[in-house]
Amino acid sequence: MTKNEPAVFEQEYLYEANRDVDGRFFAVHYVSDGLSPQFHACMEVFAVVKGTVHATVNNNRYEVSDGQILLINSFELHSYKIDGQAEVACLLLGNECVGDFTSEYRNYEFATEFRDEKLSREIIDLIIDIEKQQETFGLLEQKGYADLVLGKIVRGGGIRPQNWATNVKLANIIKFIYDNSEKEITLKNIADVFNYAPLSVSHMFSKYVGTDLRCFVNDIRIQKAHRMIHDEKFSGVSVLEIASDCGFNSAATFYRAYKRRYGITPRR
Repeated sequence: MTKNEPAVFEQEYLYEANRDVDGRFFAVHYVSDGLSPQFHACMEVFAVVKGTVHATVNNNRYEVSDGQILLINSFELHSYKIDGQAEVACLLLGNECVGDFTSEYRNYEFATEFRDEKLSREIIDLIIDIEKQQETFGLLEQKGYADLVLGKIVRGGGIRPQNWATNVKLANIIKFIYDNSEKEITLKNIADVFNYAPLSVSHMFSKYVGTDLRCFVNDIRIQKAHRMIHDEKFSGVSVLEIASDCGFNSAATFYRAYKRRYGITPRR
């Protein structure tokens, strides 16, 4: 596994709200051609079964190959690119499944890189096994498998002292933006809400997200509008009403931003 220079995202950001259920326990094993930048409250164990993946976590790049894993903390922005396709697997762990771990290691978090090759292989085998059986699991079985995976991660040195100053701030800000994206959001009002200096918020986004706050907020708004436009539940709502509901005060700005993102103008 190799770590490279910081990345700059040029894709949309997706807050995977559907994954943020407290008891979320979910494994997938599939052939992938890449993943756009996204984040969620669940902790995630990402594995490459076969192939090579160029991953980005919190604006840092990693090359991950056969039998290697990455560990992703809550609300860490992550994505990956693949030259062709790769066989990957991942395990999502919600709050209810990691309660014992977070209580025991309350001042620790996942280290992004996990270097124990033997334990990496064992964890990958567990994720694949979970994916095959998970529909039959009750809560105790979910917790049991979660503890087994987390125990191997701890044994292999896959945790580090938690960076509260960064992780908690950024997680709270990102969640606030997603929940309030239809409102006016500026460096100043975020600084006022969280009692941070505006310059600190700006630096945090530049360093860990790879873009400025304005671009990030607009990406979230466009993402929401795009989903609503293609959702039958909103079939009776006009495109301009959706744009307004998502925080766009100008139709021209919305159409321009939408076309820049998706290459077409929004239509039903």
